Amino acid sequence: MFGGMAGLLATPGLAAPTRASSSGLPLVGVWRLLDAATVLADGREVDLDGRKGPYKGTIIYTPERIVAVQIASARAALALSTPFDRVPDAQRLPFLDTYEAYFGTYDVDKDAGIVRHHCEASLDPTGPGLVYERRFSISGDILTIRTTTDKNVSADGHYNRLHWKRVRI
Repeated sequence: MFGGMAGLLATPGLAAPTRASSSGLPLVGVWRLLDAATVLADGREVDLDGRKGPYKGTIIYTPERIVAVQIASARAALALSTPFDRVPDAQRLPFLDTYEAYFGTYDVDKDAGIVRHHCEASLDPTGPGLVYERRFSISGDILTIRTTTDKNVSADGHYNRLHWKRVRI
């Protein structure tokens, strides 16, 4: 996954809470991706899931426990003036590997610092029905998310680490 976060479209004028809701959920709000990396077992940081940066992304947590994530990595511009859905498959296919998007519900174990994203729909056809478990911590307006027990963590111990900044209006 790109950390399974994958990270949502930031809509101009979208109102975002500036602090946790009265429900006490610390993640509630809109967060913009600052940086991301895959951390190898030896501690070295490399490109996120082998995809070149820079990365852009948004993750939204609502008080109703809805999560939506979008993350894009660097990609070449398509030089054609043809609408994307009419571009030949062979030319479209590489673009799919530069974008991650999913949405669903979430639950939080604040004491353990764990958030679980229950994927309902995803650009990745293997995503729906999966539960992406993430470690999280918040320091000021910075949210750090780290993959834990899903398909993005390998037997060799590498994981994805993403830093997000809270959007303030």
